[in-house]
Amino acid sequence: MSAAIYMTGTGAKGNARFYRAFVTADLLGGWSLVREWGERGAAGHSKVDWVEELPDALDQLRHVARRKAREGFQPIVAAAHAYPLAA
Repeated sequence: MSAAIYMTGTGAKGNARFYRAFVTADLLGGWSLVREWGERGAAGHSKVDWVEELPDALDQLRHVARRKAREGFQPIVAAAHAYPLAA
């Protein structure tokens, strides 16, 4: 199982920004929340958080999506595996 969010926004200087986060299974039986962000067209940044239980990973993904929405990011890409923001 995998869940993902894709978002875009505008930085303080008017530059186009992206944010992507997804949950995926790791090799040790746990789950990873992977986050990638940056300026569109440039190298970005990433962070991986390891989580033992899937419900906890999905809660963290939902929290990240809500926080980014409050910061002005808008969801993009209506994919079949996209995770809903509402709980």
